[in-house]
Amino acid sequence: QQDEYTVVIYENTTVGIELLQVIATDVDSISRDVNGDIDIDFGLVLYKLSPNDTELSISSLEGVITVELPLDREITSSYNISIIATDGGGLVDTATLIVELLDVNDNPPLFENATIKAELLEHAVVGTRIGLFLATDPDFGENAVVLYEIINGNDDG
Repeated sequence: QQDEYTVVIYENTTVGIELLQVIATDVDSISRDVNGDIDIDFGLVLYKLSPNDTELSISSLEGVITVELPLDREITSSYNISIIATDGGGLVDTATLIVELLDVNDNPPLFENATIKAELLEHAVVGTRIGLFLATDPDFGENAVVLYEIINGNDDG
């Protein structure tokens, strides 16, 4: 029915959830054999995804697209998948499915160096840099912002 479908979901969307249903129609009729029995249903449409090795799946008869495996925006931020509809006579049409993943704050920041050994002169001026800690967060956007805080240290001031 459409040439392109776009879905925007969070990366922590539950496995098994249905994202959407695609519908392709075929005006061909049922073919009957000489006894009047149904021989081939040319109007029957079957669905598949390409590539089919993604975290998404499609039910071949209903065209319902579901999340098959856990999603991780830090590995794959979006999917561009072909939906292939094939009728009983082998004729094919395709549509595009674009799935964009929104980030959730699911990764902690990581220090490049968790310990730094530094020496400081006794008469150093207040504000003297004694070391540099750098942490990065693999999340995206505001979820990747790293804030630093000293939570304990010299109790004597």
